[in-house]
Amino acid sequence: MVTTEQIEADLQALGLKHGDIVMMHAAMSKIGRVEGGPQAVLEAILEVLGPDGTLMVPTFSYSYDKRDVAEAFDKRTTPSCNNGVLADTLWKRPDAYRSDHAAYSVAAVGARAAEMTQDHPIEQPVGEGSPLHRLLQAGGHVLLLGVGQDKNTLVHTAEALSGVGYTVVPFKESWGRSLRIKTAEGEILVPQREFSGCSYGFPVLEPVLQQKGLMKPGRVGQAACQFFRAQDLVNTVLEVLQQKPDVLLCHREECEACTNRRRYLKEHGWI
Repeated sequence: MVTTEQIEADLQALGLKHGDIVMMHAAMSKIGRVEGGPQAVLEAILEVLGPDGTLMVPTFSYSYDKRDVAEAFDKRTTPSCNNGVLADTLWKRPDAYRSDHAAYSVAAVGARAAEMTQDHPIEQPVGEGSPLHRLLQAGGHVLLLGVGQDKNTLVHTAEALSGVGYTVVPFKESWGRSLRIKTAEGEILVPQREFSGCSYGFPVLEPVLQQKGLMKPGRVGQAACQFFRAQDLVNTVLEVLQQKPDVLLCHREECEACTNRRRYLKEHGWI
């Protein structure tokens, strides 16, 4: 049984401290059996962050107009999609704030939660002005708890900021390019012009971050973890994209996103 005291000690050994702003991607199952379950894990993290810290998590729902979802996005009720039990537990807390992007909403708890989640731009879900961009501007960190770089949404932020161009290509054309949003007047469709793609290729960043000494590996309970500054990650991505614009695209034949993005790069003279 993993205790909250052990989780707190492990997080502190990773480098987490009072006052930090942290975006967490997590797999609860990797930690082991935790006394008190997901709520206890969150309380342990918030205890380490202290009253001046802020914890952010993804609550993505991908509510596109042609995707088979039950209803339009409502940040108060729409469930997150495959973001893990810790993210699901956090956004439902009474002290949580959730941004209002119908595809890439982010939830947060803590001193700067309202600030980090307000006014989420529809057209730039992870780019300039988004909660992840604010994390970067605030000198925040990323905690990958039991997951790898393929779950790190901040890489998409770096792609958007790099100007590499392929962010105009949707993850899936079959999902549509507009978002279904619930308002007081009823459901509306709002077009999105910047898209996050596949993340299967992102683990190529791990050895680069390690070689540069920018990423601190460790464990929380039984879960392998990575902890790093958001700015260090973005700087690294900008560097590798400048050298090889398709470096983050996977080579799976079935991947529509990366196939179309590689085609875009070739057609526009990037590669």
